[in-house]
Amino acid sequence: MIREGDRAGNLTVLRLTSEIGITIWALGVPQRLSNRVGPTWCYLIDSDKITLVDPGDAASNEVLTSVLDETPFQLTDIERILITHSHSDHDGALDKLLRDTKAELWTHELFPYLRYQPASLPPQANLVQKWMATYQQTVSQKLVPQLTGKTPQELERSIENYDHYPLRKKKLGPIEIINTPGHTPDSICIVIDNFIITGDHILPYITPGASVRLGYPRSLPQDSADEYPQGEHYGLSVYLDSLAQIEALGEQYSLLPGHFLSIRGQVRWQTTRRAKQIASNQLKQTKSILDLMEDAPMDLITVAQRHFHPRVIQERGLERSLASIACNIDFLLEHGYLGETENGKLFRQHTKQFEL
Repeated sequence: MIREGDRAGNLTVLRLTSEIGITIWALGVPQRLSNRVGPTWCYLIDSDKITLVDPGDAASNEVLTSVLDETPFQLTDIERILITHSHSDHDGALDKLLRDTKAELWTHELFPYLRYQPASLPPQANLVQKWMATYQQTVSQKLVPQLTGKTPQELERSIENYDHYPLRKKKLGPIEIINTPGHTPDSICIVIDNFIITGDHILPYITPGASVRLGYPRSLPQDSADEYPQGEHYGLSVYLDSLAQIEALGEQYSLLPGHFLSIRGQVRWQTTRRAKQIASNQLKQTKSILDLMEDAPMDLITVAQRHFHPRVIQERGLERSLASIACNIDFLLEHGYLGETENGKLFRQHTKQFEL
């Protein structure tokens, strides 16, 4: 540990060395808004090019400069930026960083179209897909200006004037890229020797959420939509498959997550076994939601109220609570465990048994 930050890990700096001698600096960069996940962990890789993974949210640039003082590098030394997925606590600092560094930007090809843009409704959308699309639209219009000072429309394709390279090839020097959709359609994991940077795909302590099976933002070109089918990039089923993909790599890897790397000055190292634990947690939560449906049909709000303790709903809010289990409800509808009534309620289909 080069610098010890607070109990949550804010401003902590760690120096890690891989088995073949690659140095990775782990930087605990605080977020602008208070939250339960602590800092975003950014990773500076000293490899064929000085590479920064996930610069943090829109307020991170000055703090990033400060924590870089604990490394041999300055902001202007960064030659390449990688983004694990299109969420503002991971990519919010990107625009200013690209101006300040002139670095290359490497992301999933879908990233520029998903960034700050709400999803669209798929044809014949189910109850929870309709709710989630409206919720995303509302959150986007409210939260994005608060985080960035700009509207989603102003930020659409905001990186197109910089050196942006879609991650079509799977290796950048010693860095290997693995597509792991599910949390978001553009989620990737980054392998450096015996380490895997997971973004929000795999986290310690908490179970990351999966996406609901929605449609891409309308700005996505049709040829890209054809190349990356929605059914293979959205939803809990996709997320479970991506978790299995990381688990199959073997337990010789140590995970470097986007949050919770260091708590109270201690790193609790995780291996790829954590992917199996998260998959199990998601399935258990899905089954618990299904079990609520034994008595009578329920609307979405009632499902959330019955699933969560009142204290959780008070802390998070009812809509955020419902959003956190929307992927599980969507999964149950997708696989025929639940059906919908004409008046917008969910009921259990007793023709199928749910097995963990």
